[in-house]
Amino acid sequence: MANEENLKPFNKRSKSEARELGKKGGKASGKARRKKKTMQELMKATLALALKKDGKITDAEIEQNLPGLAGQNMSVMQALVLAQVKKGLEGDGNAFDRIMELIGEKVNKQEITINSNPYSGLSEAELKKLAELDE
Repeated sequence: MANEENLKPFNKRSKSEARELGKKGGKASGKARRKKKTMQELMKATLALALKKDGKITDAEIEQNLPGLAGQNMSVMQALVLAQVKKGLEGDGNAFDRIMELIGEKVNKQEITINSNPYSGLSEAELKKLAELDE
């Protein structure tokens, strides 16, 4: 566990020690990139599946295109990807945003303010003038 006594800045470490820590960090970074790429490829393959008319993914499509997803050999990552896609198909906007983010697509979010009363920002005097114009 890290505490103040065992934390040393890199400029106080030996070159070999810094090199070893850098190597470990590089390996961990590569592993994380590969994992992300695998998940991205899995998501893209899942998104390419054909849907039934009712908007559901058929088991035959899963078996044919994503080996292991239809049987008991499904990994947790595969199950999460499939669940996310299913939520997106049900209309969950957050699921859709995560899917698009995972496949590398940016979704532009705009805040839209819907004002049901177009006169809400007007003063009483302005409202009276408008009422007089209608007469």
